[in-house]
Amino acid sequence: MPLARNYDNEKFKVEEISTSLKQLAIELNCPIIAISSLSKEGCIIDATPGSERPTMLHCKGSGDIEYDLDVAMILGKDWGDTNELYEQLKHKAEAMKKDSQRLPKIDIINLYIDKNRDAPEGSMNIIQFFFFIEENKYTELGYKLPQDTYRFKKIENLITILLERGFIQFHDIEDRGRGTQFDEAVARQAPAAANTDTQKAKIRLKY
Repeated sequence: MPLARNYDNEKFKVEEISTSLKQLAIELNCPIIAISSLSKEGCIIDATPGSERPTMLHCKGSGDIEYDLDVAMILGKDWGDTNELYEQLKHKAEAMKKDSQRLPKIDIINLYIDKNRDAPEGSMNIIQFFFFIEENKYTELGYKLPQDTYRFKKIENLITILLERGFIQFHDIEDRGRGTQFDEAVARQAPAAANTDTQKAKIRLKY
């Protein structure tokens, strides 16, 4: 975005950009999304297993843009649900006599809505997504509800849906160690339903 002047201080530059984006959103009557990267501290928090998560304070320029924005959304890995997912994927693979060491690479990501100026009272503020790491694809799971305390059953239902719809596939044990070229050949032979990007983008999983 072109600036009215050159700034030596990054703070003043971010302030002008934030104010200009707010004015543009009002003028065009449409939402404008501004993306801010995490600070080094925020990245460390997100990469460390535990209950702590990144917040607006860990976003670069957050102090300058927080006043102008109507909605603040923060992405963070849900370590508890992700660990439970891998444990159950491992047990499921063993039960199906598949390779339990080569599991699909999936993270469960939480979208935290830390600020929502026009939201009604009592709205849920955490939306969960599956992140298929190797394909760089997100699939919405729905809200993370306060009563989701029994993580085991929730993840078990999600894995069942993923298998039924062809979102994930396990490797055969005898195929282990045959190399990347073999893995690519297997992927090309997989059912079309499992490799259709449009299906993954549009299907909303419910559990």
